[in-house]
Parts: sequence; C-alpha cells; structure tokens
Amino acid sequence: MWFPFALLMWALLTARAQVDHAESATSTVRCAEPDDIRNGTILLSDGLNVGSVLWYSCEQDYYPFPVFSRTCESNGEWTKMITRRAYCREIVCPKPIIFEYGYFFPRPKSYRINTTLTFECYDGYSLRGSVERTCMANGKWSGTTAICDNRAGHCPNPGIPIGGMKMGDRYQIDEKVSYTCSRGLDLVGSSERVCLESGEWTGTEPSCEAKYSFDLPEDVKAQFISSATNVRDLLNPFKKKKENLGRKVVIQKNGTLNIYILVDASRSVPKETFLQFKKAVIFFVRAFSSFELNAHFGIISYASGVKKVVEISNDHSDKDAEIMEEIDNNMNYEDHEGKSGTNIPLALKTVYEMMVLQKQRVESKKAISWDDIRHVVLLLTDGKSNMGGRPKDFINKITEFLKIEPSRKDYLDVYAIGIGQDVDLTELSDIASKKADEKHVFKLKSAEDLKNSFDEMLSVKEIGDMCGLSSTSDSGDKRLNYPWHVTIQNLATKCSGSLVTNQWVLTSAHCFINSKGSHLETSGAKLSAGDGDNTSRKIADYFLHPCFDVTRLKADNLEDYDYDIALVKLNYPYTFTETIRPICIPCTHSTNRALKMPPAKTSCKEHKDKLLSNNEMTVKFITLNNAIQNFTLMLDNKRDSCTNGILHWGTFTKDDIQKLMRPRYLCTEGDKGYSTCKGESGGAVYITKTFRNYQLGAISWGVYDACKYGQKERPPPRNNLVPRDFHISLFEVQPWLKHHLKDDLPFLDDVVASEECPEH
Repeated sequence: MWFPFALLMWALLTARAQVDHAESATSTVRCAEPDDIRNGTILLSDGLNVGSVLWYSCEQDYYPFPVFSRTCESNGEWTKMITRRAYCREIVCPKPIIFEYGYFFPRPKSYRINTTLTFECYDGYSLRGSVERTCMANGKWSGTTAICDNRAGHCPNPGIPIGGMKMGDRYQIDEKVSYTCSRGLDLVGSSERVCLESGEWTGTEPSCEAKYSFDLPEDVKAQFISSATNVRDLLNPFKKKKENLGRKVVIQKNGTLNIYILVDASRSVPKETFLQFKKAVIFFVRAFSSFELNAHFGIISYASGVKKVVEISNDHSDKDAEIMEEIDNNMNYEDHEGKSGTNIPLALKTVYEMMVLQKQRVESKKAISWDDIRHVVLLLTDGKSNMGGRPKDFINKITEFLKIEPSRKDYLDVYAIGIGQDVDLTELSDIASKKADEKHVFKLKSAEDLKNSFDEMLSVKEIGDMCGLSSTSDSGDKRLNYPWHVTIQNLATKCSGSLVTNQWVLTSAHCFINSKGSHLETSGAKLSAGDGDNTSRKIADYFLHPCFDVTRLKADNLEDYDYDIALVKLNYPYTFTETIRPICIPCTHSTNRALKMPPAKTSCKEHKDKLLSNNEMTVKFITLNNAIQNFTLMLDNKRDSCTNGILHWGTFTKDDIQKLMRPRYLCTEGDKGYSTCKGESGGAVYITKTFRNYQLGAISWGVYDACKYGQKERPPPRNNLVPRDFHISLFEVQPWLKHHLKDDLPFLDDVVASEECPEH
C-alpha cells in the first residue's frame, strides 16, 4: 500500500517544484528597456517588472500614436503596436460628414487647432446652435451642434454631431433617429432617440469624440454645480443654515440624497494619481456639504477586489468631518497592492449590495420612504474594466432595484469620469445615465484636473439665489407655484410684474404713463409679492426702456407699444423664501446654470434656441385671480398668421399691422379662447423646463379683454374668434436689461450693455 502514497507524494512535490520554478521565473522576468517616443517622453509605473505600465506623453497639441500605453507581459515582452516605434501626432478635431439643409466652410483635409468652421442654412431653414465652432486644444469643437431646422416636425431636428451620421429624418411623435460615428471616433451619449409627445427627444445629445480628446475641468465643474443646485431644490430648497432637530425632521420627510463614489486603485493607477483621486473625493464631499444637501456617502476603492472606505449605512455617512477621517484612515493605495485587475462590475455590485442593505435599514426605521431617496453613482477610473463581466449588467440591476422609469428618472444619476488617455469612452457611455441636456460622461487629461474641478465647486456663490424655483404642491398657498409674481397697485391702472432679483421687478412701461405719454405719480404705488404687510414694497426708482414711445403712431390714430417694458427698483430688497423668489431670465449666468449649459462657452442665441425650441409652444402667465393660465406662442413661420389674426377683429388694417408689428413682439393665441386681461400687463410669459421656470416675455397688450364679463369665468369671445396677445420678448431687450441689472445679475459675455433705438 505504500506505493500509491509514495507516488502521490512524488506528484505533489513535483507539482510544487514546478509552481515554485514558474513563480521564480516570473519574478525574474523583466521587459527590455523601451524605446523613447519621438518628440515625447515615457513614464513607467513599476520599472521593467512584469505588469508595469509604460505611458507615452507628448508636448501640448500632440498625442501619442499608435497607442497611449503598453504593459510588460509575463513573457517579458511589451504589448505590441502596429508601428515599430511610437511617435507624437498633431491633434486635430473630427471632420464633419453631413450637415443637413445647409453648408459649412472651410473644407480642408484636416481641422487643426484654432481652425474655425462656419455654418449657414438654406432658405426656409433657421439655424440653431453655434454659427461658428473652433477646434480647441483638447481635440473638441467649441460651442454646440449647428442645426438647420424648418420646425416642420413635432420635435425639433435633433441634429448630427460633427463626425457622425444620423439615420431617420421624421420628427413626429414616437419616431426614432439613430446615430453612428466615423471610424476611430467613440459615440458618447444616446445612439438612439425617440420623439416624445412633449416635443422633446429621449436620451442625451450624442457626440463623436477622438480617443485623444478630453474634457476641461470647467466642464465637469459646471455639470456638478448644476446637478447639485437642482437636487438641492428637489430635496429641500429652503433649508436654513442653523442646525436644529425640527429642520432635520423636515429634511427627512422631503427626501435624502445617497452618493456612491467608486475610486480606481488598480495597478495601472500610479500612486500619485490615486492620491489625487483621494483629494478629489475629499473636495467633492466638501462641495456637496457646502450646498447644504442632506447627502449620505458610500465610498469604495476597487482593483481586482473592493474595499468599503465609507459604509453608506453608517450613522455618520452624512457627517463630513467623520467621512473625512474615514477617507484619511481607510483609503490607502497599499490596500490593493499587487492586484492588477480593474473590476468595475464588482464595484457596481458592491453599490447594489449597499443599496439593498440601506433599504432594509430605512424601512425598519420608517422615518422616510425608500422611494423618496435619490441616488448618485460617481465612477472614477483610468481605463477599461478587464474582469468581472459587463459593468452595464449591474447598472441595469441597480436601475431595476430603484424602479427607475421615465417618471422616476431623476432618482438616479450615474456619472463616469475617465482619467488619462486609455479610457474606454464607449464603455463609460454605456454605464452612464443618458438624460436630455445633461452630460454624464467625462474624460479628463489628468487626476489633477479632476481635483481642480471639485475644488473650484467650493468657490461657487449665488446658490441661495437660484432662479425659477417653484413647487407643484397642492397646498393652500398658491404662491408656492409662482413665487416671482408681483402685483402693482395704486397707479392709474393695476399691473403685474416679476421678481428678477431681490430688489428689481420687471414689468410694462405703459403702467407708468398715460395715453399722452406723460409719467404718472408713483409715490403711492405699492408692489406686493404676497398678501402680508411684510411682502409689500414701494418704488425707489423706475426705468422705462428709452425706445418706448406710446405716441409714436399718434398721427395714424394708433398707440405704439414697441419696447413696452420697464424695471422697478424696490425701496428695500426681499429676503428669499419659499413664496418669494426670482424667475430665470434669458442670457444670465443663473439661467445658464439652470439650463446646464457650459459656463464659458454659451451665447445668448443658444439660450434662445433652447427656450424657443418649437414654432408653436405652450406658455403660461398668472391671472388676476392668481391662477396659472396657458396660451400658445407662435414663432417663425407661424408668427405671421398669429399677427395677421388681429385683422379679424375689425379695428385693424393691413397697413396698421405693417406699422405695429415689430421684432420685439411675441405673439400668442388664447388657449380655448382665453387671453389676458387689463391688469395683467407686465406679468411674466414663461415656460417650465425640468423643474425650473424661465421668463420669455412681459405681457404688453391684446385685442380682447377676457375679464370684461368677469375675472373668474374669463369667457371666450362671443364671435368665436381666437384672441391675440402681444408681449415684449426679453431676448430683444438684453442690452437694456444688462445696463440696469449687471451689478445684481451677471449676464453672458456676448450681451452688450447698450444699443441704439431703431428708426421706425
């Protein structure tokens, strides 16, 4: 019986010797000294040892070709390249392939940095987006997608990204468009979009990006500031800074934000980069704490395995001091030493498990509903997942667990930020959320850029002055639904207005003059933003637009309301509350943040394209009896039919229309026959987009007084005609607005502060 036992022992010893020999061989295997990159430099993560990563870098405006990095393999060879030696290539921007219904120039062989593209549309089409786009040093085009649109569809033309192609040219409800990119470019965003009944497209606008392109720190900062301010409003927009128990109970009832941060610590991440990641996480936590969000954090580092740095179920996961201490003590590069894999699926699985545990904990306490909690996942990586399966599968699992449907899309945001050149943008785009007008995928040049992005979030001011907030609550206080609305009394006629800052009200110029153009006495005037005495203010000063002259057409027996707009400065400012807040007005930085548009690159025209997106739009105003009323704004090719409609009222001629209808007017048709009343002049004509309210114009005049037979009923005209109302477009008076408001309300850089009155 000894023979089998001896044989077994011999086999085990032989196998062990072979393993020892293999491990010894592996430990002694080294790669050869690599060649330098022409016109660049190299960096090794672990010398010439197996698993070491070789990074190539180039001077500014150039990128490594054919690869950005190579790895020392177990056979002592560096991973292969298609060329014998790497070199530095000049950065160029993607080439346009198709531009629908228009043309662009120039058309060189390649688009080098600082090359400017100009777009023009064919007759009958209007251009949305940037007329000019310049190739930037990061390999991307400045501005936004240029689109030629005749607004014939239910949804606007969604456009084609530079370097991409679009399949589908029908833009009616439920119609689809799909996108692909040229060879060598990654598609970031939605590859397919569907036209919704709301006139908007599903998903997020796609872009085609070169593998060497990257985002700028300000792009990341802008998106997270915008997200933080919007989430802050959704959870508890009027949170006081003073700590007390009662406030905490209110916050819990209103909801909580859970933030999960996943930090790559795989072998390909140098220690210096990991330490920058660590600093970035600290700045991120501090920034969100400064926004006064009721946020809980779960922080994970991952390589082949995972480490839970901060458990979101801990009692202190919402206390930044304790979180900082745990990050400092528990987030160490050495925790994953020797573990070379990048297991993003396992990191996402850990997030899922945290959610399951947190749900059980929340439901056992019964203090808040799990379904009221919003979730943010922030993934930081330097490359591509190389083990554990498909990351997307676990995103799907998280989405299903949180019951994320169109009606609950704001309860989950997944951001994916890649650092360095070896990032798989396609994979990150697959992981990240896809929402209209939002960006959830970023690729930064270095971890230093990431740290700077979050560091600069701490310097943001004006969070407390967020514009356009309102509530859709059915509570008894209607002002929650329109906290910017102001009534003006004790003038010759009653008027309305809108708060645009804490001390300025926008209204109509004709409220302050009589039919002869003489100014009225204003010392007894009272402006009210509510019912209580503490909501009333007096007029410190007022300013009519200098181009307003109601007597201009007196010889034609007409009153001229062109430029019928005024600003009132209050005798002392309001303190913003739930029921007193400003509305967003176009072409300002506060509106830019609300629209989630790039802070340094957006133009006033792009605000106009964004807010006036269709040639027929439902807009709103506040009535005399404090109700929200809809009517239809007619633009572009539908505007003429709207303005010509006043001919049916019998008091106007075609010649009158020629003299009266100026570019400043927005024309609306009364919804179901409804229109404005006397006393509503100066009120905001506004739209609501993604929880914010944006003023497009100020009510000026109309052809039918809907309150002639009673304010509550507002019956349609007895002759079944469709009423027309006219409003001063805020886009047409930007220089005047900036001239008076610039010290209180920062405007976009392309808005000038002066203009000449046109010759009529």
